[in-house]
Amino acid sequence: MNREKWNVGLFFAILAVFFLLNLFFRSTEDVSRTEQRTLKQWPDWTASSLLNGDYARDVEDYFADRFVFRSAFIGAGSSISALYGIDSGEEVSIQVSGGNNMHVIADSKRIGDDGAPQASGSGHENDGKKGRYLVIGNRAMEIYYYREQAAEKYAAAVNAFAAKAKGIKGVKGIYTLLVPSSIEYLNNDKYRKLSPSQSAAAEEMAKHLAPGVTNVPVYNQLQQHVDEYIYFRTDHHWTALGAYYGYVSFAKEAGKEALSVDDYEWQERGTFLGTTYAATMGEGMKDDPDKLFLYKAKEAALTAENMGKMVSMPIIDQYATGYSAFLGGDTSVAVMTTEHSGERILIIKDSYANAFAPFLIPHYEEIHLLDLRYYKGDVYDYMERNDIDDVLFLNNSAVTSHEGFTDVLEKRLGLNLANDKT
Repeated sequence: MNREKWNVGLFFAILAVFFLLNLFFRSTEDVSRTEQRTLKQWPDWTASSLLNGDYARDVEDYFADRFVFRSAFIGAGSSISALYGIDSGEEVSIQVSGGNNMHVIADSKRIGDDGAPQASGSGHENDGKKGRYLVIGNRAMEIYYYREQAAEKYAAAVNAFAAKAKGIKGVKGIYTLLVPSSIEYLNNDKYRKLSPSQSAAAEEMAKHLAPGVTNVPVYNQLQQHVDEYIYFRTDHHWTALGAYYGYVSFAKEAGKEALSVDDYEWQERGTFLGTTYAATMGEGMKDDPDKLFLYKAKEAALTAENMGKMVSMPIIDQYATGYSAFLGGDTSVAVMTTEHSGERILIIKDSYANAFAPFLIPHYEEIHLLDLRYYKGDVYDYMERNDIDDVLFLNNSAVTSHEGFTDVLEKRLGLNLANDKT
C-alpha cells in the first residue's frame, strides 16, 4: 500500500515540477528554428471565441508550442519513429510526422507504375493528420499519394474560376502549373515506387481542364536536369534552379522567350536545414545541410503585406536563411513592379511560387501574387482594379493528393463546386 502511495505521490510531484517549469520557464521564442515555422501566439479574448471553445483550444496550442524541453522531446520522438522504418543497410527509414491535411476516401484511385490510375488499398493512404517521409541518408522526402477526387476537384476549381473570370475585361490567359515534389526524381527505383507518378497525376488532372485553361507541363523540363541541384535535400521546396526550369516551361506555354540561366548572376549564400529535416530530424541531414544558391533578380520593386500594411521588401534577400530568402516568404499579397510596359499577371500560389515569380520580371509590367490561405479580399475585384491580363495557378502536386488547398480556393474564389460543372 505504501509503495502505491509513493508511486502516486511521485507521479503528481513530476506533474507539479513540469507545471512550475512551464509556468515560469516556457519558451518565449516566436519562431521555431528546428521546425521552421511560426509558433502559436497568445490568443485575443472575445466572448464568441470563449463560448465556442476556440479560445481554450488556442491557449492549449500556445502552451503546446512552448513547453520546456520541447526540442529535446521532438528529437527523441523522431528517433523513436525511425525505429519503425526500413532496415536495409542503407540508412533508410519511413517516418510519420505532422500533417498535410490528406483525406482517405474508400474509392480513391492512385497512379500505377504504368501511368494508369489504380484502385488504392495499398495501405499508403494518409489519415489526414500525418505525413509520411522517406529518409535516405542526408535527405528526406514526403511520400506522395494520388487521389482521383482531389485531382478532379482541383481542375473543377480552376475551371469554375475561369468561367467567372471571363467577365473581367482584359483577362486573356489562364494557366495552371503543378510542381512535383522531389521524390518524383529520386534516383532509386526501389524507393521511388513508394510514390505513384506525379507526372501521370498532373496529366490526369489536365484531362479535366476546360478549353481556354492551359496546363504547364513542368515535369519533363525538370527531368532533363535531374542531375542538377533542382531540389533541396532537407526541405520540401525546389531550389532557385528548379524554379528556373519551371519558368522555362511556363514561358513556352505563354508564348514568351525565356532568358538563359546564364543571364542571371548566381551566388552561394550559406547553408540551412529545412522543413523535411524539421519533420524527421534525420541525423544524416544534421551534419550535411542544404546549400542556398540565390540569383540576382532583374530590376523591379517589391511591396508585400506585413502586419496589415504594404511595405517595401527585397525580392531576393541575400542575407536571409533558407527558402524565406525568396519574396520574404509567404504573404497574403505581394506585387513586383518592373521597368516594362505591357501585361500584368496574377499568380494564385503557394510557397513554390516564391522562387519562381522573380523570373517573370522581364516579361510583365506587374507581377501580382495572392496566397489565398491568407488573403481575404475579393479576388475578382482585385483583378479588375489592377488590370490583370494573365492568371497562373501555381501549386505543388499535393493538390492532387488532398483537397485542403482546393477547399480554400473554393471559399476565397466564391465557387460552388457541387453545382459548377464546367
